[in-house]
Amino acid sequence: MESVRAVAAARPDRVALQAEKERLTREFQAHAAAGNLTAAFALKPRLDALEAALADGSDAADIPVSVVLESARENPRFLGSRATREPLRPLLAEFVKLGIHPTDPTGTKRIKLPSGESLAWESLFVIGEDGTPDWKDDAVEQDKLNAARQMLVSEMQRLVTGVVFSKTYFALEETGVAYPSVGSTVPARDRELADTFLRVFADSYRLVDSQYEDAGQKDPWRSALDIAATQRARRLAATIWSPDQVNDGLERVLKLLAKAGHPEGGILTSSLRLHLADDADPYWRCARCSRVHLHRGVKVCTRCLQCACHHRSYSHPGPPDSSRSAHGRDRARGQQCTWHRRAHRSSSCG
Repeated sequence: MESVRAVAAARPDRVALQAEKERLTREFQAHAAAGNLTAAFALKPRLDALEAALADGSDAADIPVSVVLESARENPRFLGSRATREPLRPLLAEFVKLGIHPTDPTGTKRIKLPSGESLAWESLFVIGEDGTPDWKDDAVEQDKLNAARQMLVSEMQRLVTGVVFSKTYFALEETGVAYPSVGSTVPARDRELADTFLRVFADSYRLVDSQYEDAGQKDPWRSALDIAATQRARRLAATIWSPDQVNDGLERVLKLLAKAGHPEGGILTSSLRLHLADDADPYWRCARCSRVHLHRGVKVCTRCLQCACHHRSYSHPGPPDSSRSAHGRDRARGQQCTWHRRAHRSSSCG
């Protein structure tokens, strides 16, 4: 999370982004007019990144995972030599600076290639004279390096998925650090709904980048009719919509998530946003199952599907201590819900 917070803190405002885009566009045009295509194409990755950043209307608290970690899907931008690719992104860069294996706690696992060969993880990186880590390039071995990069990034995506959607007390939302979101990819009026079902879909293991290699491919949910009555998503829908509106509601959810980069009910880690929580942000903890919620959602617990109005919030989110044990939850059960603020202010659940 330090990498995510560092990105949030360093994120320039739209005026600065627009000014940089205009400056680099002029440089690109000047190089192209002079016939210096190598220099012109070297600016293309940054121009593409600026275009994407300007198209993203989210605030500094909403950080796309793709800004922090590379994605091996569709058209990866981390392949090839430095002149045509993007520099190493913050998450992997931090591991390299610390000298820690990104995916193996023992630090010894080699990166296996489809060809059967393997590479030491550290052989994929270099550290510049200024101390900045980057991918290693080699004109002779570039194809091998590209394959190893893709294998490592794919494994990192799975590990990030496990952290974001863990069902333990170490999940991001459970610890009060951040929660997975669709961000500004959907209209503001639909965000709470989409964010709620995002977590419910993940709890149903609709994770494309699953941390479990044997998880298998999920059947696509192309329409609400593909979502079985036993699925948690349909059971949640039944608690917030009348029976004749459930299918329409689920169709709306599927469209919202697809718009956010999660097609056919599958959650793509590279399309996620992380909404960073502030000390003054409100939250509530379910009194029945103790799950922490950093946003109101649809006022129903995303784990046990009980109405939030039967829950009470606690003073601090995160792993429960002895004062927030099962016994403490029993005492809170049935009390009026409060939407707690960490600054020790609360409002009714209405």
